Amino acid sequence: MCVKRAIQKMGIGFGFVLYLMILLLVTPAYAHQCILKNNSAEEISRYNNCKADLALPNIHQENADDKNSQQDLKALQTENARLKRQLDYIRGKLIDLLRDL
Repeated sequence: MCVKRAIQKMGIGFGFVLYLMILLLVTPAYAHQCILKNNSAEEISRYNNCKADLALPNIHQENADDKNSQQDLKALQTENARLKRQLDYIRGKLIDLLRDL
């Protein structure tokens, strides 16, 4: 009942919110599906084209991920080189301190 009161306070009808929730739950049922109906050459060709069309957005995502990975790798390599230089500097300072003792 708390949810119903909160929705009423916002000025939105409970029925409308319930409708939206049901719509969001049912929407995946209408998603595009590739179904092979029989083993004819035409139907197999149609099925393969359907699968290829569904795979196209994933190809672009993989390319973007690869590009991001390459950029991340380059950034990590740069940071690694900087940290090695910093470590060499500190190591040199420590050696100088030990010589003075």
